[in-house]
Amino acid sequence: MSRRILVAVADGEEREALARMIAGADVDVTAVASRVEAQAELAGSPWDYVLADLQFPDGSVLELMAGGRGGRVVVLHDSDESGLAHALRRAGAYAACRKPVDEASLRVLLGQAEAEGGGLRGMVGRTPVMDRLFDVVRRVGNSHATVLVEGESGTGKELVARALHAHSPRAEGPFVAVNCAALSAGLLESELFGHERGAFTGAHRARRGRFELADGGTLLLDEIGEMDPALQAKLLRALEEMMRAGQFREDLYYRLNVIHIAVPPLRKRPEDIVPLAERLLVDRRRRDA
Repeated sequence: MSRRILVAVADGEEREALARMIAGADVDVTAVASRVEAQAELAGSPWDYVLADLQFPDGSVLELMAGGRGGRVVVLHDSDESGLAHALRRAGAYAACRKPVDEASLRVLLGQAEAEGGGLRGMVGRTPVMDRLFDVVRRVGNSHATVLVEGESGTGKELVARALHAHSPRAEGPFVAVNCAALSAGLLESELFGHERGAFTGAHRARRGRFELADGGTLLLDEIGEMDPALQAKLLRALEEMMRAGQFREDLYYRLNVIHIAVPPLRKRPEDIVPLAERLLVDRRRRDA
């Protein structure tokens, strides 16, 4: 089945060049020069992708996205404005590409979007359970709530954390991850909170902790349930504003579990095996390009 792609670009040469870039046996391309023409096309049957200028002489790409019939919208721009890409994603765009558009990068982007189905960037899934997970990530991403992500090893918990970061007001800030199960209690405490020079043997210089490094962004405490109980108590105090299960402190669990997201294993959504394989192939082609 052919993919339907709408190219909405004001400049005639740019429009024709983009249409040539994405042309192929499995692609049905329509090119228009204005917002009004684009809106007329979008009023008909759904499109898979829309490649559109950020600004037209007769309006903005935001007006195109407002109707919700544009499929994945890739916004084309030549702006140096900081945070523009994030603002466009929050407004509903799939991605933003700076002009002049590189053909190889554009093909990788469209291939990645195809593999992801209706999901979030970096995540693969076309099943109802994943649709619900994507919806939760989109809604939670707009908040500053603490999120507890649970799931078996390999289900993509870090991908969920990164998607939450990408859809949050903190997306332009750092994403800092620390594996709580990989370090001893002493080293983990130093990693989280930092230390001053001479604080212990071998501390030849001051070191900033992950909490400080993540300021203005997102901190992922991976495998937090494996953290030493004594250090959990220190972490609880550090999270002032923010189940009893073995050695996991109940008060810390409830402080972290403000919003709960469960990531399903692949065996419970076998329909996603093919899209996932397609995504891996896209990633391999990108590495080999």
